[in-house]
Amino acid sequence: MNFWRLQCFVALAEEQHFGRAANRLFVSQPALSQQIKQFEDSLGVPLVTRHPRFELTETGKALYPEAIRILELVNETVRRISPDQGPPDGKLQLIYGRSVSAERTFQLIEGFRDEAPSVEISAQTLWTSAAMERLERGLADAAFVRLPLENPGSIKTIALGDDEQWVVFRSDHPLAELGSLRVEDLLEHPLIHWAREDAPGNFDEVLNQLSGGLQLLIGPPQPDQGHRLAAVSKGEGYALVHESTLAALPGCLVASRVAPTIVVSRWGLAWDAGATHDGARIARSLGEYLQRTHALQQDSVRDSKQ
Repeated sequence: MNFWRLQCFVALAEEQHFGRAANRLFVSQPALSQQIKQFEDSLGVPLVTRHPRFELTETGKALYPEAIRILELVNETVRRISPDQGPPDGKLQLIYGRSVSAERTFQLIEGFRDEAPSVEISAQTLWTSAAMERLERGLADAAFVRLPLENPGSIKTIALGDDEQWVVFRSDHPLAELGSLRVEDLLEHPLIHWAREDAPGNFDEVLNQLSGGLQLLIGPPQPDQGHRLAAVSKGEGYALVHESTLAALPGCLVASRVAPTIVVSRWGLAWDAGATHDGARIARSLGEYLQRTHALQQDSVRDSKQ
């Protein structure tokens, strides 16, 4: 049985809403919907009805308590066979990623604090490349980063979520006149993006998804979303934003998906698997905790791009 899909079903059953469940799991709504559909296909029965309103089918209602029991058993088994005896203690030097929502990472760390209350966490916020440099130099123990990493070396990562990317532009931009967007519609307009050196692996993966092999016109980079949206508001081009930020867009901007591709930006936790100091040991425990409770399975990452 695919435990990730079982986790997706439990979240959906408890939230009773695809959008809320996707936010809880740190994945895009289309990716969650696809996981539920594939879970239903593997079982050969429908688990939810989507129209005219969401509800669990009788099979879904019967599966829910069993799914809870299975996941609790898996978590307890992993805890019992873990090579580390007892909860970790000591100090963890943690880096939060500047482009990863604090609401998400804070929730994850609070869960780890409950499991390891003796760990003292010291944190700062950096871009992915700067975080990687500190990990490699032993100046930090773990970091939330954008994935994939370009040259991971001894750095181990686990994917924890993805953010669906939407195209934003001024409401009077020529793109706004189109009913729906294709990548071909973007080619003559500059993309206002961040600098590749901030997270080169993620930069390449996201733009490869968007372009589909075509040549995008890349405009001058901007350091953060606020500056990118300011440039777009001045009519300098279009930008990509996370779906979760759409509600906060300035009134002069509009957003659209690019059909038929769903573009996602992945993020997760990174730590140096080759390090042996106390902070590295705690980072490994954090990684194992997140792997057990929140890790985004790789088949769902691939599915979300199809």
